[in-house]
This record gives sequence, structure tokens and C-alpha cells, in this order.
Amino acid sequence: MAQILAARPYTEPTEDPNAIMAGLKDELKKRKAASGNKFEGEGKVVSYIGILGNRIRNVDLERFDHHEWSGLPMETYPKVIPSGVNVYVQHQGTLHQGVKGGFAFIDASARMWLVAFDYQKNKVYVEAGSSKPINWEDVRGKLDAAPSNIADHKDPIRGAWVSAMISDSSLLAFFLVDPSIGN
Repeated sequence: MAQILAARPYTEPTEDPNAIMAGLKDELKKRKAASGNKFEGEGKVVSYIGILGNRIRNVDLERFDHHEWSGLPMETYPKVIPSGVNVYVQHQGTLHQGVKGGFAFIDASARMWLVAFDYQKNKVYVEAGSSKPINWEDVRGKLDAAPSNIADHKDPIRGAWVSAMISDSSLLAFFLVDPSIGN
């Protein structure tokens, strides 16, 4: 199971997303330093670490679905990401194929946050909105067409908001709800 970290002080959803992402980067750097950076590639296997942050006040997120095109999570994605908590996930794959996959979390009101990533091509794709069945081949096409290692999406109807990036061979993602739109 993914490692759940101690609850973090709650960050307001209206806080600057760049500040949230910078905080996740700092936390991940500390985590890597404490582990001796053993998450980098060794031999024919590559290993990446990611951090997912639930920044939604009083709303736990439940795992909805996940898919891997190459590589695998080394532990299952957490069933729940409690409000105000960050979790670490680690992926591993062959040097040739890399690590490419996606996951989605939902809340009790059926809002969904989806993140897809391709470490080898340094790309991310995100969606946020109402929960629905996921066509992972459509998501793969959107990920392949993604322009960069940074993605951000806010659903204008339900207020679900997701931001993700690959930085320093690590996936960083956080989930919010814009209080001016959704509850």
C-alpha cells in the first residue's frame, strides 16, 4: 500500500497553485535525500517516486480506477487519501519501456480527479469534473498529445481542480475544489 504521510496543515484551495506545487517539491526533495535517492534508475530497471496531495477541506478522496501501459506501481494506490494529507507512490519499469500510467480519485459527491503520466517522455495529462467510466485508450491518446510535463485543469461546473507535473524524475500532483464554484 502507498505510504500515507502524517496530516499536513490544511492549505486553502484558493492558495496559489504554484506555492502548493513548490511545497510538494520541497517535501519530495527531503524524502529523496532521506532515502539516499534510491528511487533513480539502477541497471535495467527504472524507479520513480511521486507525491499526491489532497488539499480539499474535510473531503477524503477514494481510489476510483488506475491503468498502466508500461511499468507498475510498486505498491497499490491508496484506497483513500484523507483530507489534508500527502501520500507517496512509487512506480517501476524497464529502462526500455519506462513507466506510463494513470489513476483517478473521486469524492462522495462524484467529483473525479484524473492524472496520467509518462515518465520516459516527460508528459502529464489531467482531467477534473464529474465521475464517469474512464476510457483509458482515449486518455492515452490525450497523454501522448500533451504538450509538456505540466498540466492543470479546473472544472468550471463542479469546481474540481487538479494540477500535476513531472519534475526531477518525480510526479507531483494535488487535488482541490474551488470554493467559489463547487461544494
